[in-house]
Amino acid sequence: MNPIDTIHDRLAAVAADFRAGLPERLAALRRQAEIALRTPAAREDHRLYGLLHSLAGTAGTLGQHSVAAAAQALAERVEAWVDDPPSPGGREAIAEAIARLDTEGLWVDVVPASGAAPSGFEGAGARIAVIDDDPCFSQALAALLEPRGYQIACYHRPAEFEAARRHDPPPELLLLDLDFPEGPIAGAETVATLHAQGMPRVAVVCISRHDDMTARLAAHRAGAGHYLVKPVDAERLGALVDELVGHGAAPLRVLLVDNDRYALHAHQAMLESAGIDVLPCHEPMDVLAMAREHRPDVTVLDVYMPEVSGLEAAAVLRSDESLAWMPIIFLSAEPDARKRSRALAYGGDQFLVKPVAPAEFREAVVARGHRARVLKRMMPPARSRPAPFE
Repeated sequence: MNPIDTIHDRLAAVAADFRAGLPERLAALRRQAEIALRTPAAREDHRLYGLLHSLAGTAGTLGQHSVAAAAQALAERVEAWVDDPPSPGGREAIAEAIARLDTEGLWVDVVPASGAAPSGFEGAGARIAVIDDDPCFSQALAALLEPRGYQIACYHRPAEFEAARRHDPPPELLLLDLDFPEGPIAGAETVATLHAQGMPRVAVVCISRHDDMTARLAAHRAGAGHYLVKPVDAERLGALVDELVGHGAAPLRVLLVDNDRYALHAHQAMLESAGIDVLPCHEPMDVLAMAREHRPDVTVLDVYMPEVSGLEAAAVLRSDESLAWMPIIFLSAEPDARKRSRALAYGGDQFLVKPVAPAEFREAVVARGHRARVLKRMMPPARSRPAPFE
């Protein structure tokens, strides 16, 4: 079976399971809303917010957009209570809105699909740990990633993951929610604690409904290199995981342009020693065609070349909108700092001065290349456009 078909079938099964479990989730929401109404307290408000937050994120990821929109609207109202406690009438309005949710035609009962989130690593692929208190969301991630060959282990609470570290092999990637009943950034706090206790550093991707400075800062301090906001786009998440831990991830590709063959070969060797694919070009008139054909992650241009300067080549590349995402690094022996600064106005992202240390050169290219891949991944898919006119 085609792996894509397998992924779609499994996600559809999880979505069916999710819809079948909605009455129970709605009942829990109504109960918590009544508790928050009878016992006004920040603790109860946070629990109510957590239930709404979880429902909105999972529903959106599984394509249940009307469910996600209704839950998110209510979650935002409850979250606002942190800074501006509501009147008794405000709490009653929320409780009534939650009580009406299952009468608005949002829910479709279906026969539950079998299957549960895996609780341990099995197989030979990269090990990925999912820490999220929503079983349906964890199942959705497993359904997406297991057909790609990854081992998935799911943990309902940060403490479960912490306990598993005593006997399970460490994961190569953490997919981590932030908000748990223990606190709004409990997930990040647990990972930061484990790192302090000596847990090996691994790639961390935070997946959260929160999109504010506090949440993103907590994720960063926990070592997260990536932050995704629920609902998650399955295709983008799969591409990100492949890039981070997929053994088949393509190496960075760099277009290296210099009319001096000796300099070209020297800089090519510096990059290839780091596993980077280099497309050497000693004819600057070929730059545009090569960039369009090979779509390099980074283009490195010498500045002073006969016939076409590096600045002119950069300007031409920047005139092609399809290459707007591509970073351009200038490489030259130019000693004048003012000229180097002005050169960036032609579309360059960075200026390195020859002779450049191999480590500095590689680090600059790798940083720009990875950033370019993030930008490409975030670009919206091509949509139909009106017919061109002449």
